[in-house]
Amino acid sequence: MDIDIADILADISRPSGQQSSHPTDSYDASTAYTDHILLTRAWTTERCTPTLQQYPASLIDRVMNRLRAQITRIEDLTSGAYDDDDNSNSTPGQPVRNRQNQNLVLSILQTDLSRTQFLVRSYVRQRLSKITDHATYHAKHHVPTDPTAATTTTKTLLSPSEIQFLQHHQYLLTQLYNSSFLSSLPVSLRKLDDSTGGSARMDEGPDDGMGVFVRCLAPEWGNEAEVEETMTRGGEEKQNEGASVELRMERGGVLVGRWRDVRSGVEGGMLEVL
Repeated sequence: MDIDIADILADISRPSGQQSSHPTDSYDASTAYTDHILLTRAWTTERCTPTLQQYPASLIDRVMNRLRAQITRIEDLTSGAYDDDDNSNSTPGQPVRNRQNQNLVLSILQTDLSRTQFLVRSYVRQRLSKITDHATYHAKHHVPTDPTAATTTTKTLLSPSEIQFLQHHQYLLTQLYNSSFLSSLPVSLRKLDDSTGGSARMDEGPDDGMGVFVRCLAPEWGNEAEVEETMTRGGEEKQNEGASVELRMERGGVLVGRWRDVRSGVEGGMLEVL
């Protein structure tokens, strides 16, 4: 039997018949491919860097909409395959070929669905792991005390669901500590985010001095201006918060450096984490 794989792949790349009620929801193969690359890059960056990255709300929304549409399409094709199987005696020969084509289409769609679902699940789990590892730090710096006055940084760094998760996590942790030992201590020693009385901080954040591998995507990139800005601020504590080593890269170049030295390039899209 002749099965044109190119035709089947082209059919998979087209929308599933029904037109979207919203013009911006129309399927675009190039946009879907770009979003997959961006999701993979966001997943890699989240796994290989010590700090929590900004939450790509629009990207995740587009990916989840495609996942829901793909699940619906798979269910429709599955029910259609059963219909062809029930009516296989109506037109000899032709339904068998259609059923085999449908099985191939289903296999491709299910493989692509599983791949994307794995990326989304692993991405979310990695973010939740970072949030719980430094829960006090994120609760203090990235959760607004007044939800109506949330800043742009808060809105993009943590999603509303992540903020809710963090607040519930901190509530349960505080309840556990209070019932276990904090209730027996003086009131002044019951804080979980105390940063006074010594060099150790209870709200210590992630280590931005961790080494990461990066590749340059731009024609040229350098961080001289950031190093100069860090030096002008002065103080060892301030210098640890910004770039401290001058780096320069050209397109395709790969190096390993401290996260604080390459962070701006990665967040600006000029570098990618490997």
